[in-house]
Amino acid sequence: MREDINTVNATTGRIYRFINPSDLITFIAEENKIAYAATIIVSNGQAGCETESGDSLECLFMFHPDPMPDIKKYLGEELDTYIQSNKRQIADALDSFAYMDVTNRKLYDRCLSAITDPIKLKEFKDKHEDDKRTSMNRYVARAWQMAEYLRKDLER
Repeated sequence: MREDINTVNATTGRIYRFINPSDLITFIAEENKIAYAATIIVSNGQAGCETESGDSLECLFMFHPDPMPDIKKYLGEELDTYIQSNKRQIADALDSFAYMDVTNRKLYDRCLSAITDPIKLKEFKDKHEDDKRTSMNRYVARAWQMAEYLRKDLER
């Protein structure tokens, strides 16, 4: 069981909204570029992202014929290169995905911080994900899977 499942929280990063048509989702990232990359990774360009104050990061590319030049312009480098250079920070952001609005995010993070047993923490997060998801989209579970993949890649 991973002990780093909650390495980012509201005290070490900014709250972001993952914009999709079905569920309220928030996550924590150290900075806008990390949030932008995390959103693209989870949604494949099919969801948007905005800061807690409502500023859009413009990463919704649903009908864009070739979003890669725009992604490169925003990140300052190719997406794959950016991911390779920022795996830990992106994995932290992906691990922090949860179904909830910004209003409840800080309370949720305080609850996570109070759970010191990694097994109980995983149980709590899994139950929360299952209880709060209102659609068949499993964005949060997908984010956690991608975080695990990035962390395994870091260990190599």
